[in-house]
Amino acid sequence: MRHDIRECDSVTAHPNRWTRHWIAAIVMLAALIGLGVLLTSVLRAYSQSHYDYLARVSAPSSQAALS
Repeated sequence: MRHDIRECDSVTAHPNRWTRHWIAAIVMLAALIGLGVLLTSVLRAYSQSHYDYLARVSAPSSQAALS
């Protein structure tokens, strides 16, 4: 009886395939978390600078309206 080598390869490749999938999933999750943190920090900095800008612009105009 002839032994098919593909059977042995599929048995040994199965755990390796799952390992590669888990590693890829962990890398993708880490990349998404990193992008989320980066986006959050950029948006927070923008909103703070935008708020400061609006506070500076609206302060003289509200004082002019009171005069």
